[in-house]
Amino acid sequence: MQTTAAITLHSYWTERRGRRPAPLRSEIEPAHLATILPDVFILESDRRGPRIRLAGTRFCAQFGRELKGCAFAELFTMAGRERVLRAADRVLKDQMPVVLTAHAEGADRDTTVVEMVLLPLASRERTVDRILGAFAPFANQRMPLAAFRHMMLGSLAVVRDHPVADDNAIHAPASLTIARPAEAGGTMQRVLHLRIFDGGKR
Repeated sequence: MQTTAAITLHSYWTERRGRRPAPLRSEIEPAHLATILPDVFILESDRRGPRIRLAGTRFCAQFGRELKGCAFAELFTMAGRERVLRAADRVLKDQMPVVLTAHAEGADRDTTVVEMVLLPLASRERTVDRILGAFAPFANQRMPLAAFRHMMLGSLAVVRDHPVADDNAIHAPASLTIARPAEAGGTMQRVLHLRIFDGGKR
């Protein structure tokens, strides 16, 4: 994660969930996310794919329309929709955070590289059927004059940072995944600036 919106949301989500795979929707206080609230959105599970239940004002403004009720996958070009749906499904079923990048294209055909983080969220205890997310362009990107029409999916990475039942566990910063060597099993892969360790499940 590199954008302020993604890092801030992931850090808050990690604090709220504690040692659970996901926090409850009722535990998310908008006032605690005031600085990034315009970039935040919530997706709800639907048999045809997740739909946008709530969308921050800046997120909507960058697409030039109200996004509430829209199918999440429809924000992307056809070529990337299946991957987006699979990623969202993993967030919901495996309760694993996902970070993705995309090239958002405006009507003037200028593109802006953006980052999104997708985090599992439970509406009822032990029922993960929501996704809490944030959308933001990278800091060095020039915003197009026209609103975004759609996004072309770029990279997609799972953040393996499930809580562990150890009172002495290391708490990772928002942009890193840390695992102990014994848990990692000696296997590690790099995705962008992240180090992802396999294993860790008992």
